[in-house]
Amino acid sequence: MCDTGASLISFRIVEPAPDLTGKTIALQIADQESTCAVNPTNPSLLTCTIPVSVTFPARVVVSLDGAVVNDFTYDGLGCAEITTPMPTTTP
Repeated sequence: MCDTGASLISFRIVEPAPDLTGKTIALQIADQESTCAVNPTNPSLLTCTIPVSVTFPARVVVSLDGAVVNDFTYDGLGCAEITTPMPTTTP
């Protein structure tokens, strides 16, 4: 799942979701750091920011406590600008 309007992307975590308490998750998209957190609404997803200049396809590298646990290329399939812009009022 990917929303370029909100600059967010979610990746599925292995089932069942592991206990990540006290663990450090690091994610890079196209060699740029991304900020990630387990999705509070759906804990089977890791939701991350998409760095500003990223275009897809892009290499994604996920590390857990400094060890690479996943390294793949994401083609951008499913990425869309789905965020509804907020209307502005003009006085």
